[in-house]
Amino acid sequence: WLLSSANNPSIDGQWKLPHILTLVLSILIIVAIPQIIKLFKNKEKAKKVVLWILVGSILTFEITRRILNLYKNTDYTLNSYMYILLPRPWCAISCWSLIIAAFAKKKFLYNFASFSSLLCAIIFFAYPGAGFNNKYFLFENIYSISTHALLLITSISLITLRFTDFKFKTMWKELICLAVILPSL
Repeated sequence: WLLSSANNPSIDGQWKLPHILTLVLSILIIVAIPQIIKLFKNKEKAKKVVLWILVGSILTFEITRRILNLYKNTDYTLNSYMYILLPRPWCAISCWSLIIAAFAKKKFLYNFASFSSLLCAIIFFAYPGAGFNNKYFLFENIYSISTHALLLITSISLITLRFTDFKFKTMWKELICLAVILPSL
């Protein structure tokens, strides 16, 4: 299960019960987060704790996946290691942009990570190309579903908890981040 090496037949799981439940649960969590934060005296600290729980969950999945892929690797070339370690595709880049934004604590990085992650999550939930496409939920499936759900939850939470600040006059910073990312896709 952990190495995702078991025989796992392909199915069309798009808009079936697991897909719908994942989307509904993500929306419920997005709605619940601000309500839960209202219960705390120190709301700023509670917001940061929520951010770190979400980003920590993403980081855990990202590191675990890379460790497992390094363990399974039989091609000991630099290209193979770079393929495993560097974030790809755009969804993984968005995961790492959220992680970097949380550490850097810069508005423009929160802005970029938020819209990049939201875009990836919307595309995934509209037409999931991974995760819901196998009969059994092995680690790779759980990784894909969980990270995309976390992308959706975290990106919208960054906006609702006011970590972001979208301003036209400072949009050039987000555009530079986008210009750096686009060639790697």
